[in-house]
Amino acid sequence: MSKKKIVIIGMGALMEKMYPCFEKFLGEDLEDHLLATTADAGDLERKKNRFSFEILLNDNAGALQKMQPDIIVYAVPPQVAAEIAERDLAPYYEQCRKEGKELPALYVFPPRPAAEYYLGLLGEDLKVCHILPNVILSIAGEKLENEGLNFITLSEKNCWTEEDKKQLEDFLSATGACIYLAPKDVMAIMTSGVSVINYAYVLETMEEALNSNGYEVSMNTLAQGCRYALEEYTGYKPARSNADKPELPQEVYNAVSQFTVRMYDGLMKYCLELGLSKETAKAFLDGYFDFYLHYYMAESEEAVKGLVASQTTKGGVAEKGEQIYKAEMQEKLREVFSQISSKEPDKEFYDQVEAYVINCSRQVLAHGANMGKKKS
Repeated sequence: MSKKKIVIIGMGALMEKMYPCFEKFLGEDLEDHLLATTADAGDLERKKNRFSFEILLNDNAGALQKMQPDIIVYAVPPQVAAEIAERDLAPYYEQCRKEGKELPALYVFPPRPAAEYYLGLLGEDLKVCHILPNVILSIAGEKLENEGLNFITLSEKNCWTEEDKKQLEDFLSATGACIYLAPKDVMAIMTSGVSVINYAYVLETMEEALNSNGYEVSMNTLAQGCRYALEEYTGYKPARSNADKPELPQEVYNAVSQFTVRMYDGLMKYCLELGLSKETAKAFLDGYFDFYLHYYMAESEEAVKGLVASQTTKGGVAEKGEQIYKAEMQEKLREVFSQISSKEPDKEFYDQVEAYVINCSRQVLAHGANMGKKKS
């Protein structure tokens, strides 16, 4: 099979994280088969110095004409996804049809608009999918193999063959396995996952509050406690790297474990509320929560911040979740955890934690539903 040609529209932080996918999929002479665009003029030189392939500034149409791709990786900010699709993708697909060329597959990363939008704009014979990728490829220097999860959503009207799916899975193989979701399930997975990714902020607040109260604890140790408690609670055991119970004062361990369990319970209720089956919700939350807590217990603070930043698109759902956490939970958590030596958190606080994460997820869902709407 001949090597595919790819255009990345939107070479931002997420695509930089996913570079191993392109490297593994295309192999040698990658620069002859990959071309990217960016709208970030201030960061263009750094990207050009880092990568061997060509990166164009604000020239999506030119990139498409130059590469004539088999695959378009569409990774623009969600709030402009519809606008750019209409301005740059639609004319190119129309040209391909007029010239009798095979239409390039469209791998979409912004969660909105839905696949049906692209089918309506570009034609119902379009091979389009939404991808919620795993971007953790190693933890503490240890390369991970087949441990991450990529969530793939195809339109109910999809025309994908098994060969098409195999190509997609090969492309994403550097980041882990693929799980296919029904279109109705994708927002439940994505919006509940926001609070898992943003758990780094929770751990940071816990660390600051506990240390202000005379404890000497690190974010890594707290994450280990959260992970151990959740594995005990859910019965989930990863293929390797199970968490051992950390050396924490009992009152601290009790608090971090209860907080984590109630966050998990709230996210489970939210997923079921949105119509996920209990089996799908549990498989997702068990694996996803454990995976991120593994990262947070093993990596440096700098690496954790870099990971969260790479998944926080301006105007996107992760950024919205961060804003809600800081407005509705951060100070309450700080207040309660700074008093643990004299007053352990009560049931009322943990009830508030569970209610918070459900409400946060609902707000993130509402925000996500509006991201792909074209500005009037």
